Formats: sequence, C-alpha cells, structure tokens
Amino acid sequence: MKKCKISLIIPVFNVEEYLTKALDSVVSQTFGFENIEVILVDDCSTDGSADIIRKYADKYDNVRGFYLDECSGFPGKPRNIGLEKATSDYIMFLDSDDCLENTACEMLYNTIIAEDADIVSGSFTTINKKGVRKLNEWAWTITLTSPDLEKDTRKKMAKELLSESDFKYVVTDLDEKPTVLGNSNIWCKIYKRSVIEDMRFPEDIVAQDSVFLLESFYRADKIVFIKDIIVHYNNKRVKDENRSVSFEKTNRNLYGRIRAYDLMNDISIRYDRKELFDYYLLGTKLDYWYEKYLLETEISAADLRDLFNKYSHLFKASYMAGTGLSENTKKVFGQIYEDNIDNAVNLVLNPQNPESPKKNKNGSVFKKIMKKIRK
Repeated sequence: MKKCKISLIIPVFNVEEYLTKALDSVVSQTFGFENIEVILVDDCSTDGSADIIRKYADKYDNVRGFYLDECSGFPGKPRNIGLEKATSDYIMFLDSDDCLENTACEMLYNTIIAEDADIVSGSFTTINKKGVRKLNEWAWTITLTSPDLEKDTRKKMAKELLSESDFKYVVTDLDEKPTVLGNSNIWCKIYKRSVIEDMRFPEDIVAQDSVFLLESFYRADKIVFIKDIIVHYNNKRVKDENRSVSFEKTNRNLYGRIRAYDLMNDISIRYDRKELFDYYLLGTKLDYWYEKYLLETEISAADLRDLFNKYSHLFKASYMAGTGLSENTKKVFGQIYEDNIDNAVNLVLNPQNPESPKKNKNGSVFKKIMKKIRK
C-alpha cells in the first residue's frame, strides 16, 4: 500500500450507535479516501464497536484496527497507540461519535502545505437549543478575544473578524496573539507529524487532550486558523443517557481535570509561557471545572480541603490573573488566595451559608449556574 498523506487517529469505546456514521464521513472525503490512513484503537468496548472496526478494516486496506486487552478508561492511551502506529507526515484526530465535513481533509491538508504551517485549525458545528446544527461561534470567540472582556463584547469582536470574506488568522508568535490559547479541541485540526511525534497524551485522566493541545501550540512555529467547517461535533453526548465518559460527574473526572490543568501549568513553566497561561487560559479552565464539576459532584469537606490545599497554586494564580472567573468562583478562589481554606470549603459546601453556590439545588444561584454555558 502506498504511503498515505494523512493519518487519522480515532479512539473508540462503546460507540456502535455513532461509529459507522463517523467512518462513512471519512470514506466520503473529497480529498480521496485512499490518501487517508485510518487508525482505530478500541478501548475494550463491550458493545459492537469492535465488530464495526473489523468490518471496515477487512474492507479497506488503509483502515487499521487495534484492540486493547484491558480498558484504559480514557482516550489518552488509544491516542498514544495511534501516534505510535501512524505512518503519514500529517496527523489528524477525530472522536468516534463525531463526523467530518466532506471537504475537511482537503481544506486542512491544502492549507498546511500552502502555508508551510505546523498546525492548521478550522471550525466545527454543534446542535443549538432549537435542535439546529450551526457553526459554533463561541469557540471562535474564546480563540480570538481576551477573557478580560465582557462576553457580549467578545462575541461582537469575534463576529466582526469572522465576517471578513478572506478570513485567515495566522499565528507565528504567541506573545503577539496569545488569545488562541483559549482554543480548546485537538480535532478539526491537522498537525505536522514532526512537531508532535514525540509527544504523548496523559493516559489516566480526563482532559488529556487539553494538555496535548497546549504543548503542541507551544511547540508550533506557525499556526493557521481558517473558518472552513471541519467537524460536526456530537454535543448531545454531553448530557444524554449515553454520556461520554469525559462529561460524567464523578470524583474521577473532578480530580482528573484539575490534574490535567496542573500538567498544563507545568508545561507552561517548562516553555516559559506561565504568564500567558495564567492570564489567557487558566481562569477559564478552572471556572468551567468549578461550575460544571465541583458544584455537581459529591465531595466531603475533608476531601475538598485536601484538594484546595494540593492545588492552591492554581487557584491563587488564576485569582491573581483575574481573568475568566465568574463572581462565585472568584469568591471561593479569593479565600484560597488568602489561605482561608476552611472558608473556601464552607462557601462551597455549607447549605446554611447564604453565600454558598451549593446552598439549594432549587435556589436562584444554582439555577443561574446550571444555565450558564461554558466551553
């Protein structure tokens, strides 16, 4: 078989409902399916996912299936196996419940070649509250604008930039365009293999893709953002009965996400990007973690106290930076900054405390938090 131009890595776990559609979207690429090496790594699925992989691998020479003997629990290990098995000069990632736009590979590959870039990133769609699939504009908002601005101002600025007919956002110096650190997915992108081939995903935590993406941005000499739609994201799996493991409200995910942010902090120090990380990304990540995981996961006062103590350097850094935090989060992190850990724990857990965001699941504060949409 000839060498393919792109290696597409797809981790698989219990997605028989979605996998065929995802793979068919790859087969139908205008780029030419024969130019794509598809690497599917099954993480011990208990449904029919592995059978679907075998079906496509038997039918197409450029589809390769790998099957783990033991479930790793997260996409990190399957993605690492995919990186080890990839043979092409350019790498893409796709989640097994998402689909590619039919021009996705063509647009990304042609752009990365023409621009001689290290990474090219495009747009993705999601299904809105009315059930209509549309371009996810918020992803562009957090990529193109600063977290210290009001949300409406950010949305307006991003919309104006995107309205340009020849929109292309080129980054050759993160110090000049640091807002792109807010970009938050490893898919809808193509990577030059030489930039990421010795990188690996953390294997035992959720949010491992955020760790990988951040380091890839730090390594890249040139990142190009284009408006073309690349991926149709299955955001229904954030909350339905077949919820992705990444969005389960468990202690494993609560601790895993904060560990991922700590790894990102370490990487930022190693690449001498700590100030950029604190100002443009850390607060946004921690605010999402606080509102969507900490407030919705059962945790004891003792465990929360230990967690606040262990990662106090992150909470203090985000409080000092002062960006990306909601008022409720800022109150709690402010107590940690002042080394008042018990007060911080009390603010979160004490149901009698009128300042506590967890005061009453039917209360106005909790409703406001639950309605707030964060990426």
